[in-house]
Amino acid sequence: MNIHDAYFRRYATNDLSIPTNFESLFPTLPYNIQRAYNILNEIKSFEDIERVFLKGAGLSVNTYKTYLDSVKQFYRFTNHKLPTQCTPADVEAFYDELCKHVDRNTAYLRIKGLKKYFEGVKRVIPFYESPFDIMGENLNRKMGRPKRGTRTKKTLTPAEVKRLLSWLSKDTSEYGLGNYAIVFMLVTSGLRAEELMQLTWKNIEFFEGRWMAYFTDKGGGREAEQELYTPAVKTCRRYFEKVFNRRPEPEDCLFWTVPRFSWR
Repeated sequence: MNIHDAYFRRYATNDLSIPTNFESLFPTLPYNIQRAYNILNEIKSFEDIERVFLKGAGLSVNTYKTYLDSVKQFYRFTNHKLPTQCTPADVEAFYDELCKHVDRNTAYLRIKGLKKYFEGVKRVIPFYESPFDIMGENLNRKMGRPKRGTRTKKTLTPAEVKRLLSWLSKDTSEYGLGNYAIVFMLVTSGLRAEELMQLTWKNIEFFEGRWMAYFTDKGGGREAEQELYTPAVKTCRRYFEKVFNRRPEPEDCLFWTVPRFSWR
């Protein structure tokens, strides 16, 4: 008996007490069971998993890439298990392994990708229960969003930050606008200067009411993500539009050397 037979047998067993009007009450259930059975039997590679369960979810390019990487890592970690074989224990073991190599913010993002994956499975198999449907409250809490600012090093007090930004705002030249935008972003995000300078507009996106940045961690070349302060993002956009007289394109860096500024 293969895994699909084992999974679907409980829906077709003769031991169940089925009412005589079962088919009239649930006319599409036999069709849905057979359809799901056929789809799972067709999955032979990760490319099949992506096509069936991930595509068509309406995600932005950055979010889709992040979620795709998450599912790919999970697929390899579980030794190519199908979604119907995965358990909460698999998800927890994957999370624990992630935390050995990335910070909790990045691990949290990977788990969000898995949730989207299993939601995609449920679109194909309506009666399917994902590991996230059945996992306990403690495990959900363990893998939940870390407290904001876990990467931020507090070197300035709020009053000091306010005085610094106030002083920078006095320079209304294009160069001054750039300085203000850079410092505003650094002190509110906790990003390192190198991490901020690598960002392009396609690396930041507004998702679930928050601006998020996706970048390579300076500490070891690892993928990371960090929440950005919305007013700081808006300030960066105003600076860019003022200096370059156009809206930023996805490939544009957040910050460029001001073209009309020369060092003296």
